[in-house]
Amino acid sequence: MNSAVRNIRIARDVSSGGFRGAMRHLAGGVSVITAGRGKDITGMTVTSVSSLSVGPPTLVVSINRGSSSWPLLKRHGVFGVNILTA
Repeated sequence: MNSAVRNIRIARDVSSGGFRGAMRHLAGGVSVITAGRGKDITGMTVTSVSSLSVGPPTLVVSINRGSSSWPLLKRHGVFGVNILTA
């Protein structure tokens, strides 16, 4: 298994308290990963999102490279994580 690690830039300041609060909603939850722009967009439902660190706010997302969304995620190099509520 290969891993892909990227240094990311956070578009806005995220406080450690705000990040911790968001991560409290993540335990055992379902998230939607989205990537792309315009008509070149994809999304997938995942349960494999975990908090790695608070400083800087960092998530670990496990995505199978055989998934239909992987080529678009790799091409754009950025994605969104949407944590779903009940």
